[in-house]
Amino acid sequence: RDIMARKGASVATAALVFGREDRGLSNDELALCDLLTGFPMAVPYPSLNLSQAVMLYAWELSGLAREPATQSEPANTDARLGALRQRLEHLLPQVDAPAEGKLSKWVFERLPLLTERDVGFVHTLCGNIERELRESFDSNP
Repeated sequence: RDIMARKGASVATAALVFGREDRGLSNDELALCDLLTGFPMAVPYPSLNLSQAVMLYAWELSGLAREPATQSEPANTDARLGALRQRLEHLLPQVDAPAEGKLSKWVFERLPLLTERDVGFVHTLCGNIERELRESFDSNP
């Protein structure tokens, strides 16, 4: 809920995805999600049935509609975040961070958590890295 509240108006739509009660979501289905969440549980093998999970998320998110937006960010955050994802998919392999490597996975898991300001900062950082790569390439043909 805190993540959604911080995103404020920059998130036009969001969806909760629940897996099958007997086996959850497949790895391919999980890979399509931008953000994975869960509830901390006090047992070694935590498990909720589907109706319990839906109830907890509904309760937790119900307060969002009543909370005033903490930030007024432009509605184009989703587009900028998508552009940043594409830029990083191209850039990370150039700096020896393969798409299936730990660093790339870590970066892409955290992208949905970025604020609008953070997205702008990472775009600037990518531009600086791309410029350095070009200059390095041009000076070493």
